[in-house]
Amino acid sequence: MIFLDNVVRRSITSADYYWDHMVESAIKYGPRIVLGILMLIVGIWIIRLIMMGFNRLMVRREVDKSIIPFIRSVASISLKMILLVTILSFLGVNTTSFVTALGAAGLAIGLALQGSLSNFAGGVLILLFKPFQVGDFIEVQSHKGTVQEIQILYTRITTPENKRVVIPNGILSNREIINYTSEENRRVEMKINLDFTSDTAKAEKVLREIAQDDKLIINKENIIIGIHDFNNGAVNIDFMFWVRRENFAAALYSVNDEIKTRFDKENILMATLATR
Repeated sequence: MIFLDNVVRRSITSADYYWDHMVESAIKYGPRIVLGILMLIVGIWIIRLIMMGFNRLMVRREVDKSIIPFIRSVASISLKMILLVTILSFLGVNTTSFVTALGAAGLAIGLALQGSLSNFAGGVLILLFKPFQVGDFIEVQSHKGTVQEIQILYTRITTPENKRVVIPNGILSNREIINYTSEENRRVEMKINLDFTSDTAKAEKVLREIAQDDKLIINKENIIIGIHDFNNGAVNIDFMFWVRRENFAAALYSVNDEIKTRFDKENILMATLATR
């Protein structure tokens, strides 16, 4: 019985001690914790106001719409990290250790995701310097297609065969890119190989008439027709003309059809017909 009384007394004493310690800690740290929570609420509200103003500023400055979400996301995360470190420092947490641990974690993640970081950097460069935009027809390595979407890690294009190709931005930022639609006009360059016995003057006259009559060809004064060289018993004639970029294929097919029809009619013999 005495043993039980002693146990009860020690339990009551321990409970009183822990209760007193909790009350003391609440009195000591409670106001600081409450202020920390208020700082968090107010800080998030201020960050939202800053981001709204930042977004309006980017729109007013006509920043490319494809880069706005990325910039906004980076700015928002940076401000929230600063707010978190500030609150932890206010609460008495050793932020030096926290920042060091965060840096070490970032380094480990960076080493594990080197390829993704390369694509990330490539995406930033593409969005900043704009070698191409959504809707452009580009060629990179062995792929040709229309740009459908530029993401921060990958760019998606659709080929003329309606195939979807996803290209890492790291490749795009470190390879030569041919942008077929960056300029308003394109030049069609054709090489017509005539039989050596053909009348080249007559052929050049017919080509000029075709170019003058075709409605898709522009800048009529800049049409180039002339003998390029002689090769394998053929006379190679260059035929160059300008078209709107959206009419490139239509003009090419139209001129090819007209050349065949007119040359047959004028008895002009061709060795081969090539386009480059």
